[in-house]
Order: sequence, then C-alpha cells, then structure tokens
Amino acid sequence: MAWQPLDYVGEIVAVDNGGNKARRKYNLTAIDHATALADMLVILAAFEAVCAGGTVSYGIKTQFYNDALALPGVAVQAEAVATIVGVDSVNPLKYHTTTVPMPETDVFIATSGAGANILDGEHQDVIDYANIFAVGGKATISDGELFLADGPFEGIRATRRKRGG
Repeated sequence: MAWQPLDYVGEIVAVDNGGNKARRKYNLTAIDHATALADMLVILAAFEAVCAGGTVSYGIKTQFYNDALALPGVAVQAEAVATIVGVDSVNPLKYHTTTVPMPETDVFIATSGAGANILDGEHQDVIDYANIFAVGGKATISDGELFLADGPFEGIRATRRKRGG
C-alpha cells in the first residue's frame, strides 16, 4: 500500500449576524501546495467581494488515496461503530465521546455474546487511539475537549444509519 497525492481542497468558513457558520469547499486545480495556497487567496478575495458574511477562516488540505486498496472481509460493515467514552482532562465529572467506524473485533471484551458489544477500555489499541484526543495528543474532540490521558475508557458497539448504497 502506498498513499498517493490526489488533489487539493480549499474551504472557507463564513458567519452571519447570528453566529451561524456556512462552509464552502473548492476542489482546486493546483498541482502543488504553493499554487493551491495562492489560488485559495484569489478565491478568498473573490468570495469576500460577493459574501456579506464575515470570513471566519480558510484553509487547504491535500487529499491522498490508497493505490493498493483491498476491500475488507464480509464481516466489516460501515454501520458498525465503537463508541469510546472518557473522562475530561480537567473536570472529572465531565465525559466526552468519540467513535471508531468499523471497529476491529478484538477491541471488545468478547467476540460473541453480550461481551461482543462492550468495548475493552484497557485494550492497548483503544488506549492509544483515545490518547490522540488527550492532553499532549494530536487532536481534540469536537470544540477543544480532551480526554484524561490513559483513561479510564469505556464504550459499546453501536449501529449507525448508513448513507448511500
């Protein structure tokens, strides 16, 4: 498997007088990051000339694709998610939740029966993933919330409605 660059996507976030946000995405034609950034500045200027709202932010991202994708086995379904619930890094009475789509079966306490729907909060892969959203991690949950590092974590298997075919 090798990840290959696909394209650049720009986004502008604007806000109205009530604080409601509107997002506009742009599939950029640029062939490199520097050109994509320059193109977004042109788009931003044109956008601000026709938009009465206030511009909150803009950005670009590079999308990559897997050039050797093999579809997973028949037991992997997009509707299945594992919820991970953890304690807030500051307030021990507050909890946050994130989800993992199409979770591995070994992150639950059993492979069948009732335990197949209960997340193993002590599984090292669960802890490592949840710590991405902990103090010192690489991301935050939602609007800046963080888990207490290394847990405790708990959760369940849930089913989400599938969109599309």
